[in-house]
Amino acid sequence: MFSLFGCPQVAVLNGGLPAWLAAGYDLQTGISQPAPGHFQAHAKLNPVVDADYVLQALSQTQALVLDARSAARFTGQQQEARKGLRSGHMPGSHNLPFTSLLDANQCLLPRHELRQFLAPYLGQGEVITSCGSGVTAAVLVLALHLCGHEQVKLYDGSWSEWGGRQDLPVATT
Repeated sequence: MFSLFGCPQVAVLNGGLPAWLAAGYDLQTGISQPAPGHFQAHAKLNPVVDADYVLQALSQTQALVLDARSAARFTGQQQEARKGLRSGHMPGSHNLPFTSLLDANQCLLPRHELRQFLAPYLGQGEVITSCGSGVTAAVLVLALHLCGHEQVKLYDGSWSEWGGRQDLPVATT
């Protein structure tokens, strides 16, 4: 998100808070007092797309759509937790659960392993990532960027929008 608003110095703590604590680092309590600074936001929202963009991309096979949800949710075998959402996936999309890019400690795989795992998707032109609500799709975006694939867009409405709209197609096979 920070990079979408023009922040050039962005990092991700691989493994999150559990990895920080496992490494023996301290946590601060209380209210922090950051040094004053100046930041001028410059929105670059073209990497974020809507349902109409995804529908057109799928119908014209302009892009590869990767769905970060579990296989059971993708195939419709597992019902959606949100009331009113249909089960299944966007016709023409491919399932790539974000958890397949994590190790046993919930850390992102090393870059060389990511490259091997993502090889079928690298160099394929534009890739659009999706998930349940636009959050875990960002893991796919990060992994693709780490592997040097820059033509990546995130569908932030993801399945919470697509599955709830009766005018959009759904597949279960």
